[in-house]
Amino acid sequence: MRHRHLLTLMIASVLGIAMFSGCAEFSANKNWKTVDGHVEKIAIRVDHGLETKWGSQVVWRADFAVTYLVNGHRFITNADSGIRAESQAEVESMLRQMHPACVVKYPSAEPEQASVTCKGEKL
Repeated sequence: MRHRHLLTLMIASVLGIAMFSGCAEFSANKNWKTVDGHVEKIAIRVDHGLETKWGSQVVWRADFAVTYLVNGHRFITNADSGIRAESQAEVESMLRQMHPACVVKYPSAEPEQASVTCKGEKL
């Protein structure tokens, strides 16, 4: 019986902490706004390299430079395209097949501190 009370107390504590941290995050994010972002530049670069018994392999990625407007001011930030491939040509091919739509989330007091999410729509 004592173990059941202890288990109940532990579960209630974990749930309470989870709810409190969720509320704190919600209150911190309620002053954030969203705007559409536009891909201005695309950079293709090496993401990482892998060393295997048979040699090395490079993984390439594409990053977006995203512009957005807040109160008539233009800002720019970087975003991960999510594209990875074993060659630069593969990354370029994948980019030609998509049209990225970006959403920029920023705190109303500091619009330069933005977070960007880009999703590619296939053409």
